[in-house]
Amino acid sequence: MIKRFIKSVMGLIEKTKLKVTDESLTVKELEFILTKLRTAEYKGSDFEMYFNILKKLTSGLDNLKK
Repeated sequence: MIKRFIKSVMGLIEKTKLKVTDESLTVKELEFILTKLRTAEYKGSDFEMYFNILKKLTSGLDNLKK
């Protein structure tokens, strides 16, 4: 019974894996995302997540522009 359960769980895990592609965001796409993030309203703990994402995206955009 346990083996069958583990097998079904492993099957579900395999189905949920994301496919990685070589596509990356363009400068225009990053600028669009940053603009939308800046205009949204954040409350409480969401603000910390917003700040971390904003910092990473801005850094990525700066690297692309160099």
